[in-house]
Amino acid sequence: MESKEQDLSKPLAEKADEIAALGKNLGADETKLRWGKRAIFYAAPFLILALILLCVEGGTRLCAPYISPLEAFVRVASPEVATKDKETGVYEGDPWLGWKLKPDLKSAYWDYTMFSTNRLGIRHGRPLRTKPRGLFRIICLGDSVTFGYRVPVCFPPKMTHNPKNIPYPMQIEKRLRNLNAGREIEVVAMGVPGYTSYQGVEWLKRDIKMLKPDLVTVCYGWNDTDVRYLPDSKTIENSWFSVFQRRIMRHSQAMMYISQWRESIRNKGGGAKKLSRSVPRVSKDEYIGNILSIIELAAHNGSKAAVIGQVYRDAKTNPPQANRIKIYRELLAETMKKNGVPYLKIDKLVETANPGNAHLFGELIHPGYEGHVVMADEILEFLDKKGLLAGMSAAAEVVKD
Repeated sequence: MESKEQDLSKPLAEKADEIAALGKNLGADETKLRWGKRAIFYAAPFLILALILLCVEGGTRLCAPYISPLEAFVRVASPEVATKDKETGVYEGDPWLGWKLKPDLKSAYWDYTMFSTNRLGIRHGRPLRTKPRGLFRIICLGDSVTFGYRVPVCFPPKMTHNPKNIPYPMQIEKRLRNLNAGREIEVVAMGVPGYTSYQGVEWLKRDIKMLKPDLVTVCYGWNDTDVRYLPDSKTIENSWFSVFQRRIMRHSQAMMYISQWRESIRNKGGGAKKLSRSVPRVSKDEYIGNILSIIELAAHNGSKAAVIGQVYRDAKTNPPQANRIKIYRELLAETMKKNGVPYLKIDKLVETANPGNAHLFGELIHPGYEGHVVMADEILEFLDKKGLLAGMSAAAEVVKD
């Protein structure tokens, strides 16, 4: 009798276990369902917002005129860059620096200048590879002078020019290679038209670890002294949020228009009514600070540095500008001397040499090819004298065609 009861209790116990297991599974399924509904509930607002943003972006692209990132980024800082670029298309917007030269340009034409760029958008005849052992790399940091504006001069419509007329960084590289057979030498012209020392610092911060230069030369000035409604520190803010915002704007037409709208609201509020085109893009104190930052950055990364005073043809054509150039240059020379930084003033290419230096300039600001020969001569002699060329020969002779 007892055995029969035991036999009956076993199936009942098994049934109870099955029912308990089923209850647990149902509970788990119910929990999963509950979490699924909760996830949908929380995600719905974001999905709706994303849909709205997509509709706004699509509507903007369909109905409103296209605004290029270049136009948006330089609207206040340097609007002439975008104006000139409509004809030539050699620039693009850069979230960090405002603008830069487009990469991989081949025999591009811009403002009587014929040039090409490498993959990084630098006027350099070769790709910039990871620095191999034994390579001596010089970076020439600067503006349109270092870029080689109108060197060579190119005349449309036949685009006639002399390709042997090259800017001073290329001349320095050519001469060092000729005089130091067997040495790997590279001179990189990190110069972009319109750049100030403010942009130079940011560019070097971004790329110096990749380039690993042995020597950095610095030549800024005219653009720093050029007057605008606002300084570069306001128009090309370098905070992480401003850079992030420009990164998004680069891919969103709606954001471009929102940015313009916000700017117009600020202007109507009186912020811009009182502004006049009288503020240097970089104040003289900021200019000195930027040059010192470049030197410190170079030293921190194991590079030596030398500073070149801004070249300028004469003091008569634009006296206010010439006076600002003189003030900045004198303050720069004084500060470099105080800090023990190698500093070169090229006497043939400053206002006091006028009118005897007229043939060395293409116009007021930029040396022509002959002026670049003078720059290459004096810079090489100076670097050699200061022991900045790692024992290489740098005979002062004009680069031959």
